[in-house]
Amino acid sequence: RIGKVIPIFTAKHLRNFCARLFYCYFLRDFHLASIEWLAGPLLMIFGGSYGASHWYASSVTGIEASAGTVMLAGLSLIVGLQLLLSAIGFDIDNQPRMAIHTVLDQ
Repeated sequence: RIGKVIPIFTAKHLRNFCARLFYCYFLRDFHLASIEWLAGPLLMIFGGSYGASHWYASSVTGIEASAGTVMLAGLSLIVGLQLLLSAIGFDIDNQPRMAIHTVLDQ
């Protein structure tokens, strides 16, 4: 059944994706995209958890969060998303321009 295969396929697909990122951006070569792949998710996790914790604390105490707290969480999320989008764009653009079979024939 398809319902049993979807979680297995997703897990293996995610494993292969992470292995490809590691091999392409950290083992074989180190680009600016390597830093973006590291910093983007970290900033998004920080912004989401920081914002959610302060949002919860604000709702419990009834005191609004300061503008700086909101901006720190929001800016972390936005910059993290931009870094991830930039890394994805670099990954898409990082394709071979010349077919290798023409070079191998010579």
